[in-house]
Amino acid sequence: MDAFELLTSVSQTYRDIRALALEARIVNESGDEDSRNRSEIRSIFKYTAPDRMRYEQAGPRGSVEVFDGTQMHSCSMRGDPMRRGPRCRSYPLPHGRPLPHVFGSDLPGGGNEPFLYQAINERVVSSEVVREENGCHVIAVTYSGSERPLMPTRMPVHFWI
Repeated sequence: MDAFELLTSVSQTYRDIRALALEARIVNESGDEDSRNRSEIRSIFKYTAPDRMRYEQAGPRGSVEVFDGTQMHSCSMRGDPMRRGPRCRSYPLPHGRPLPHVFGSDLPGGGNEPFLYQAINERVVSSEVVREENGCHVIAVTYSGSERPLMPTRMPVHFWI
């Protein structure tokens, strides 16, 4: 199957979703052969189309974010060093800005743990199936440059589909 056809199929699948709940283990690794860093966080995502979402990070320093369509409510267990307990706040969602945790082709390697991929086939400059691995197509995708200053995105991003 063609790589862009796979991306379009993924995009349409996510556009058709009315509700989604999943648990993920987010792993961050960095370093080289001399020095390595690794962290894992268990997260729970819940989504109801078109604009309701809940995101939880587990653990004693975890957090909760709730998007109700007009407001974002967040509570962090990290708290304020001068007070005990969680730090909570609410603020309106900026008009026209996508929800957090939605894949954005202008910043495909962004660190907001995307789990909704409606826009995975937008702003694609090139895409190719690189290999098959564990029953998945590994696809290398290059997106057009970001509209955000100082955010180059011309390097390929790999997806396992």
